Amino acid sequence: MNEWMFNWHFTTTTCNSGEIWANCFLRLSYGSGNYDCSRLGSLRCSGPALGGPPSTAQYFYGAYSIYAVEQYLSTWSQALFATKSQPAIGNLVSVLSAPGTPNLTTSSLLAALVSNYGLDAAADAALVSILPSGRFATPLDMSVKYFSPQLADILAQVLLGAMKDFLQAGFLLLSEHGQMMAYTGESLARLETSLAGNAPESLGTVQAGP
Repeated sequence: MNEWMFNWHFTTTTCNSGEIWANCFLRLSYGSGNYDCSRLGSLRCSGPALGGPPSTAQYFYGAYSIYAVEQYLSTWSQALFATKSQPAIGNLVSVLSAPGTPNLTTSSLLAALVSNYGLDAAADAALVSILPSGRFATPLDMSVKYFSPQLADILAQVLLGAMKDFLQAGFLLLSEHGQMMAYTGESLARLETSLAGNAPESLGTVQAGP
């Protein structure tokens, strides 16, 4: 399927000027230009229905994967803003910023949260692998009370990058081997419950990323 998507990307000549690849794909799949899955919580992002457009299995798979990636990242964003999630976030900040540890970035905090509390191992591992790292990682602003907005900003960047730049490979990594076709949507309540569970108490028990 990835080969088909690459071929579509390099041979499609019907995208509008300035139109990002994902919106172009959805427009051609659904026969409409009213879809947009490039923003967290977009009200213009919906999955394809069985028996309706798109007309081919490839377009159905591509459209569903675009929709599922947006749903996955949006669910994480919503869960991170939940009141019951704040203790887990604050605890990980304390653990990861302990004396003698590298300067904490938004990517490393998000990677630790996703790795320790996520419910979809394949998608979670893919997300951690494409978070900004090195000189592209943003230092975490430690002066604020709540860190959720900074984490949501990273998720928004990841989503827009995946939907805007096909060759960035973020979309392909998240949807690799059809794993997003099996994704039915992490229940927001289940993810919030996971985040409200037992928090790692030391750096040795934290699964981290970038």
